[in-house]
Amino acid sequence: MSRSVIVAVTLALMVVAGCDTQGDPAPPPPSQDALTTTTPSDDVVATSEAAPTTAEPTEADGPPTMPEEAKEKTEAGAEAFVEYWIEGLNSAYKTGDTGDLMDYSSDQCGSCSGLVSAVPKSGLGDDYMRVKSAEGLLIGKERASVTTEVKVLIGEGKGLGVIVFELSDGDPWMIESITLKSEPS
Repeated sequence: MSRSVIVAVTLALMVVAGCDTQGDPAPPPPSQDALTTTTPSDDVVATSEAAPTTAEPTEADGPPTMPEEAKEKTEAGAEAFVEYWIEGLNSAYKTGDTGDLMDYSSDQCGSCSGLVSAVPKSGLGDDYMRVKSAEGLLIGKERASVTTEVKVLIGEGKGLGVIVFELSDGDPWMIESITLKSEPS
């Protein structure tokens, strides 16, 4: 069961049961005025739609949203894409949902499928790694190489390491390979 489902069920139970079952009931309102309600004016329009929000999704909302910069065919775009993919991997480690990670990974990328298949089905509730730095290099107009210093947070390989992501032109990018340049220490 995902963390968001557990939180939703817990909140629903709290609303139904009440937060404090040990205390005495609240005293009645002091006067008849406290029981009156106001009627909405004619200018108020009731809707069933939620107000629009500009907030970024939180980790409880699921996989990250790809930033616009990650869609650009630039060095900064390649770096942003790799950081997005790693955030997707972190989300998978939290929830067990690998989402669209393989959609951005070439069929020939054995390290991609190895990383994705290693994600526990029920998730671990924690990030797998954090990006410390990323340096992209465009190779022509259709390829890029991104050298990424990461801190691995889970497992036997904990520590700082360097990973190189080889990208090809895709929608927006496609990971062709992931190579460990230096093992976490």
